[in-house]
Amino acid sequence: MDAVHDECSIAAADKIAATAREELERYVTTLRESDPYAAAVYLQDLRRTGGMETRIWRHPEWLLHYNHISRDKGAPGAWTRALTQSEAASIHERFGAWLIANDYHVPDPEAVDTGSQPA
Repeated sequence: MDAVHDECSIAAADKIAATAREELERYVTTLRESDPYAAAVYLQDLRRTGGMETRIWRHPEWLLHYNHISRDKGAPGAWTRALTQSEAASIHERFGAWLIANDYHVPDPEAVDTGSQPA
């Protein structure tokens, strides 16, 4: 059980994500040297969200995204500092029922001071 815990811990995932990030940086550096335009397009696509055209780069063995582990390391309530009220409301509207059904604490987003820019 300890081995499974260690392998699935945030620290282990953070290490994998760091490796993925390093591999991605090497790839982009090599691409930039051979074709700066292609590198720029690739980076632009990487930042794009949604849709099937999005390039999601994952570690080939673990399939974790290069940015899977946030700076907050999954700390409870971190979203209250990272999201605007509008973003929190959108997530609450779309996924609130699922979060509640799966025992996540879901405060009313209108009642939370997110600390970010106003909606």
